[in-house]
Amino acid sequence: MSTTGIPPAGDDSSKPLKEQMELLKFLRDEAEANRHRLHDEAEADRNLLKHILWVVSVPLSIALVAAGWFGISSITSLKQAIQQQAQDEGKQAIAQAKEQLHTELVDNVNDQFQTPKIKETIHDAAVEATKNEAKPLIVAGVKAQVGEAVAQQSGTIERIAKQAVNDKVQAAVTPLIDQAKKTVDDLQIQKIIASANADDAHAFDQLLPLAKGSSPNAMVIRFISERHRYAKEHIYGGQFTRCLGQLQPADFKSKLNSTDAAARQFAIADCSALNNNELPDPGISKQNAVTVEEEVVPLLVNTARNDSSLIVRAQAIQGLNEFFAGSTGFPDSGLDLLELSGLNDWWNRNSSDYKALEWISRMRFRIDRPNNPVLDSVNLYDQLTKVKASSSAVQESLRNTILQLQYRAAEPTQASLESLQTRIDRGTCDSVKADLSFHIMTWEDPKEPRWQELADQHSVYEIAFLKSCPVDTKFVNVIADYGTRSISLGKRYSAVVVINTWR
Repeated sequence: MSTTGIPPAGDDSSKPLKEQMELLKFLRDEAEANRHRLHDEAEADRNLLKHILWVVSVPLSIALVAAGWFGISSITSLKQAIQQQAQDEGKQAIAQAKEQLHTELVDNVNDQFQTPKIKETIHDAAVEATKNEAKPLIVAGVKAQVGEAVAQQSGTIERIAKQAVNDKVQAAVTPLIDQAKKTVDDLQIQKIIASANADDAHAFDQLLPLAKGSSPNAMVIRFISERHRYAKEHIYGGQFTRCLGQLQPADFKSKLNSTDAAARQFAIADCSALNNNELPDPGISKQNAVTVEEEVVPLLVNTARNDSSLIVRAQAIQGLNEFFAGSTGFPDSGLDLLELSGLNDWWNRNSSDYKALEWISRMRFRIDRPNNPVLDSVNLYDQLTKVKASSSAVQESLRNTILQLQYRAAEPTQASLESLQTRIDRGTCDSVKADLSFHIMTWEDPKEPRWQELADQHSVYEIAFLKSCPVDTKFVNVIADYGTRSISLGKRYSAVVVINTWR
């Protein structure tokens, strides 16, 4: 591109500029011609004056002679007369000369402009002069005008220039920045994945938002899915006897503070197994399953929320799933083992009612198995009637559970005599009383485990059979004493029915 600011000759945009250049050259030539014409006119005037003086000198000499001859007495008068005559003649001669010169000049100029050849010559001269002389003039003029415009618009030009540069830089740099940012993000994600893969629970939580939203990260989604699979495969099944008989709540807290993640996981697994096994009667010992569970639950919630190990978190949430399965408002599929959102939401809603919910879960889990002897526990029934809940829905679930236990306990007394005889395989009242007396003696023997009374579900039908027998004032005292001491809800209820019948 030309650095002079004049477009190339072959550019169509330069045609108006060429025409201006030709006009400038023409005006310059005309001005020069006028100057020469004025000079020539002045020279002609001088020559004419000389000619006039020479012409006048002859008559002047004659006039002087004549004046002397004719007796002109005053030189001054003569001088004035001569001057007046000379002026008159000179003016007339100059006027004639100017008129003639003007006529010749006009005719010459018209003739020149009417001649095609002269026009072509002027055009060629104008083009040539434009190249050599008009260029500096135009450049100087353009520079002056541009300089003035630039001065006036300097702020706007600077702003536009900066904006244009910024736009170009931004357009060029933005893809690079985006690519670099994506690369950095990918590296950071891979670093977090590596930490989560090494059992870092906090790193796993950082990945969760990346798997959701409008643009989920496919790599993160695959990793989270794999971690769920791994957690399910590495949940341990513990031994509830270690939690119930050997592990006191204080010891459990100590184990949860161990620096060994495996030790923490095993301790949780043992206590989580409480709800999945046939337990001794609550109330036989001071340390029973219900008491332990009530103390363990808040510890499991806290461990799931704060433990640094992802697999320990999964084990703790699995324990909560076992403790509260089937309870009011608990997810049918259980809480997610790795993501805390479900646990936090459930605990925030039910932390004040978790004991009642635990009882509901325990009862529903066993009511689904009618032969479960734990459902026949008097202590279990008594504790259920004492449980309170702030939620009306939870309280309603508790009432329904209690009604189910009452119905189960009353069922033997509703059976027909024939059905009872078939069940106990006895036909006389005396034989039934003999068998029942032996069973009571065995159940109350301190050397025998008391829970056998719950396991013996045959004897409840023996007691229910007695309501069809004649009143036995001696045996009624045996039945009354046993009913007050029994740990079996069904046997106690049947004893009460017999006593009420024999009154």
